[in-house]
Amino acid sequence: MIWFLVAVAVAMVAGYLWAKSRKNRAVAQSTTPLRVTTGTSGSARDEMWLPIVGTSYHSAIDYAGDGRVEVRLKREPNNVHDPSAIGAWIGNRKLGYVPRRIAARYAPVIDSAGGTLRVPGYCSGGSIDVAPVGLPTAPSTENLRPITAWGWTSYACEVDGEFMNRAGISAAFSAARVPITEAGAELDAVPALLLRAIDGSDFIDVVINGQVVGFLPDNETATYHTVIEDLRARGEALQVPARIWARQGERLRGRVTIQLPRADEIRPPSPLPTEPYVVLPANSSMQVTGEEAYQDALVPILGGRPSASVVATLHSAQIQKARSVADVVEVRVAGRTAGYLSGVSSANTIDLIRACEAAGRIPVAHGTLTGNSLKVELTVRTAKTADVSDEWLHAALR
Repeated sequence: MIWFLVAVAVAMVAGYLWAKSRKNRAVAQSTTPLRVTTGTSGSARDEMWLPIVGTSYHSAIDYAGDGRVEVRLKREPNNVHDPSAIGAWIGNRKLGYVPRRIAARYAPVIDSAGGTLRVPGYCSGGSIDVAPVGLPTAPSTENLRPITAWGWTSYACEVDGEFMNRAGISAAFSAARVPITEAGAELDAVPALLLRAIDGSDFIDVVINGQVVGFLPDNETATYHTVIEDLRARGEALQVPARIWARQGERLRGRVTIQLPRADEIRPPSPLPTEPYVVLPANSSMQVTGEEAYQDALVPILGGRPSASVVATLHSAQIQKARSVADVVEVRVAGRTAGYLSGVSSANTIDLIRACEAAGRIPVAHGTLTGNSLKVELTVRTAKTADVSDEWLHAALR
């Protein structure tokens, strides 16, 4: 019995060595050497890689050892399943395909190169990534003014395409001076701009510090495409907070999540003042008091909805109390009094309100109504006097 088991083990080892040598011979006999190239459109960066899918259905991956290889990307415009299809080849053996959504963006690049483009690839553990040589860089933010959404209803949206934008993710951590470790690192509340891709496609890129870190998923692209274009026509770009996680392994891996506002709450819901005004930073949320006396003005604005964004203006005022007069901040909506900030909130903001008024500017704040036809409450987001910098005061009130 022992001799039988030994014989079986020897036979298994011999079979493994024979298969390995056959694989190596096949690689050596490939019509195209497995070597790194810079491609026809410039040099590739290690930080930018995209996976080739469908490798289990094709043979080339069986002949590619771990490490760097040259991959040929070839357009398949007659593909019945996807007219933007891009096949990936090593020599005369097919690897698989560029992911479908990336292919829609990458196809024009391959077409402009004559239908075929040679790019660096990297094999590891039976999978292969390629460097997307020739894809356009980040859209320009020059002459675009970042704006935040007027409303503050938002939801978390995980960005697509981080795997091919590792350079942008790495740059974000470098700018924050946070090292990326094997255990992982995280950045929170990083300002990110949403901009239409520079290649003329319908993609909406997520740009941080001038570099793309990913793009919006399909559903969000369809929802926000028009409003992003409208903002750009006005010289503006939507800025949203982003959370970035990254881990440094054999290659950097990252994940980007952004807080997306409601598309109908990006622009102010009503006209801003016709007189000179300044929109106050939306740093702190403050509950308005006394709005119960102004329900007749607020209920129609709510219009049967559970919540609604409003443009609120803030004004220094005085109210008579039992034994004294109190300095307060009056809140107006649609030009009508809607209540007052509490004593504490008024004390924290009134010097800033007076500074705006002295400069001839109407202070404007983001407001939200919530409630029903019986009772409506108003909350505003504004800044405390101590929260704004001298630089902001100089820029806003000069």
